[in-house]
Amino acid sequence: MMNVLGAYYNCDPAVVSNAYDTWTESAANLGDYDIQNEYPVLASCETNSEGVEVIDLTVDGDKHDAEFIVYLDPSMEYSSTSGVSQIYTLTSVAVNVDYSMGEKMEQAGLNTVLGMGTTFVVLILLAFLISLFRFIPKIQAAFAKKNEPEEEEAAPTAAEIAGEAAPAEENFADDGELVAVIAAAIAASEGAATTDGFVVRSIRKSRKRW
Repeated sequence: MMNVLGAYYNCDPAVVSNAYDTWTESAANLGDYDIQNEYPVLASCETNSEGVEVIDLTVDGDKHDAEFIVYLDPSMEYSSTSGVSQIYTLTSVAVNVDYSMGEKMEQAGLNTVLGMGTTFVVLILLAFLISLFRFIPKIQAAFAKKNEPEEEEAAPTAAEIAGEAAPAEENFADDGELVAVIAAAIAASEGAATTDGFVVRSIRKSRKRW
């Protein structure tokens, strides 16, 4: 302990700034304390397994007590005035506020509720996004239909042409029969025979419609 108090110290401005911010945030939970009349009480000063000096201080407050921990990294440096001397570099500062069991449980409960609430919000958002997937095929089909060129009318096939020509041939056959009947009637009126050898005895009106 005397070596630590009688040595030189080297402080990094960034480390000092972080230590000040840590102390400021924790001091609000300590309550009122008189820094001039009631100095922190030194609890211990030990060297850890890595050779770093750990100074543990206790601060008494009206609301809560706090543990003020300082970490010093020792090193040897040479000076032209003092020769070889022990130099301690401030590496970090921690402030641990002593909360009661009820306060710790309250903080744990708030953290649990906050975590569960965040999880449920994320799950609801994912469910909403998944429900929108059913519209994707419809949108793709709409774009595909919009981009398709208009199909030209297909040319009629030979079978379709033959099917359309078939009734015309049937009409020609009916006309031939009609011509034969008329020719036979004319031949009968003149008393001559037809070329087919048929003789027409009489002609009657038929109810059949051609």
